[in-house]
Amino acid sequence: MKIFLLDYQNLLYRSDIEFSSNKEQFFNTFLDTHFDILVANFDFYAEVKEIKNYYSGEIIFLYDYVDELVYKKSLEVANYCYSYRELFKLQHRIEYIKKAIYKLNGSIFKHKNLLYNLNTSMLYKDSIAISLTKAQKEIIETLIKNRNNYLSAEMIIDLNSHIGTIGSIKVIISSIRKLGFDIISKQNQGYKIKE
Repeated sequence: MKIFLLDYQNLLYRSDIEFSSNKEQFFNTFLDTHFDILVANFDFYAEVKEIKNYYSGEIIFLYDYVDELVYKKSLEVANYCYSYRELFKLQHRIEYIKKAIYKLNGSIFKHKNLLYNLNTSMLYKDSIAISLTKAQKEIIETLIKNRNNYLSAEMIIDLNSHIGTIGSIKVIISSIRKLGFDIISKQNQGYKIKE
């Protein structure tokens, strides 16, 4: 697992972190290498927002004082936000993300004759690449990443940007099932993908 820390000083003291306090170095290094987690001081909000559309990993903001305004603004771009007094929470979050990443077995999800690569967002059926819509990819990835839990339709909409209505989720899931994925649905609980 690779972590990039964009901050004024390296307070995390981890061997798996690449650290920079320089914006130019951040852009040069970060865009050339795949990092699983980006931890950034909230002062670098504009820089992090700039790479958001090109980055699929976790983003975590740190700040001296996290009030409601900072927290709300940070969640527009990042997955989490902690104050420097909460570094212990950040360390636990990193360990949780690390376990989740390794649980994916190299970011490959296999089911019968299907293989989905989470790094490239590509689906292969009998080793042949299958074309998917953005909404199909989002739902497949959301279900794979949360495969131990049922996700309600509302949660699926909140976690994705290409899905607009609950009705469209049913249509998309139906199309994904036709490809060969085994998706269970339970009333009042939501959807879950089977391995």
